Amino acid sequence: MIEHDEPNHLDYFGDVETYFVERRGSPLFITPAEWFLVSKWEQQGIPLHVVKEGIDLVFERPQATTKPRKLGYCRQTVEAAFRRFREVSLGGGAPRGPAEDRFDAATHLSRLASELSEVAPELAARVHALADGGKTLRAIEDALTEIDDELVESAEAGLGETERDALLADAGGSLAGYRDRMPEKVYNSALKSAYRRRLRDKARLPRLSLYDR
Repeated sequence: MIEHDEPNHLDYFGDVETYFVERRGSPLFITPAEWFLVSKWEQQGIPLHVVKEGIDLVFERPQATTKPRKLGYCRQTVEAAFRRFREVSLGGGAPRGPAEDRFDAATHLSRLASELSEVAPELAARVHALADGGKTLRAIEDALTEIDDELVESAEAGLGETERDALLADAGGSLAGYRDRMPEKVYNSALKSAYRRRLRDKARLPRLSLYDR
């Protein structure tokens, strides 16, 4: 299993295509329909290393006689790997294993709030308050996603036009080789994702999620 995404590499969409094509051993690119699948995984927040794990599981099945030709063959395995990842990340519900290995949401939220306090103290207070509201882990994750979006939007509002244009140009440049092969809707999603990733890096924003640890 690949445990971490590689920093400063291709963006999510390009990484998924490159990895699948390399595992398939064919120079053929993925199809427009497959780009929609990658877009779905990106929007669901499936980490790159989980996508790669799912692809690996498909190609390493002992009963497989031929290599999968389409990324769609990996859909169920990738999404199952993501469900397992979330269960393991959050302790899987019922306590299992040593107490020190179990996920402590309150401690994690406190750490996120501390990281956020210097750049957005009001949002940091909202993150900290999530630990005291009796919320489910799913509800906490949804709330963190909302706060994270506000954090990125606030950082963007603080940029000058020249800085925004430079980030957008860099994001577009990273997708130049994919522009003609992606459906317009997928390209726009990929461009937004690449832009936000560069904005987050520039502003040194923590990623607010229970799964990003």
